[in-house]
Amino acid sequence: MATLLDAAAEARFRDDGYAVVDWLDPQELASLLVAVGEIHPAPPADSPWACDFYSEDPATKARVQEVIATAFGPSVERAFVDHHTYLHAFVVNWPGTGGGLPLHQHSSVVEEPEHRSAVVWCALADTTPTTGTLHVVPGSHRVQEGPKAERSPDWFEGHEDVLRDRHATPVYLRAGQALVFDNALLHFSDENRSDAPRLTAVANLAPRSAELRYYSWTDRGELEVYRLDPSFFLGAVAGDFEWAEPEGLELVGTRPARHAVPSDRELAGLLSGPRRPRRFRRKR
Repeated sequence: MATLLDAAAEARFRDDGYAVVDWLDPQELASLLVAVGEIHPAPPADSPWACDFYSEDPATKARVQEVIATAFGPSVERAFVDHHTYLHAFVVNWPGTGGGLPLHQHSSVVEEPEHRSAVVWCALADTTPTTGTLHVVPGSHRVQEGPKAERSPDWFEGHEDVLRDRHATPVYLRAGQALVFDNALLHFSDENRSDAPRLTAVANLAPRSAELRYYSWTDRGELEVYRLDPSFFLGAVAGDFEWAEPEGLELVGTRPARHAVPSDRELAGLLSGPRRPRRFRRKR
């Protein structure tokens, strides 16, 4: 099924894995600026980067969900084809050494490729080359075959430098605009070298027709598949760049786990030319 209602944005989302859309009106933007200022008045003691996904306070997570879901609600209905939000966070990249995120891919939450999920990364202030804006690898959302599980090996292992240097592109946004990208798209951000924090509000979305899933990689060469309730993210405390263990979730099945890393030649073929990368043969 389609993800975005606008035909041009949908075509780019399918081919490149992302699209830029006008997202918030001035009132919605103002409400989120107030909230993020109250929740994140200063950087954490140990890092210039902060994200509510990793908060240990359920009350803070609940407030963040309410304010972002409310502000994003009209745009979700206007831009998406029958989707709902299930995870919300403010992400703040403060000036200083150690901010930003390494190249990574999100874990799957729906059965792929039958369904796709998406991320809305909304700028609450203009993003520039110095503020640590997001960089994406166009077409990389089509490489992963089947669902990406939590704690699974990365298909791009060993290719990080090539992907960052030769295939990635920065995305610059005005305040109120959003980068809408496929949940499987490779992306990263750099340190903030400006004198002001980079403020963003983020929500993850999935089709209402698709059941949410938690996929967990096991040492037995299997994927454990759990039924995912969005409330899981409010109570569970995530680790460093990974979800919490799926305690309390219903196990609905297991399947063989598959993993393979493409060669340099295969990678060049996967990401070059028209943005419809070929699949490479995967091994168990």
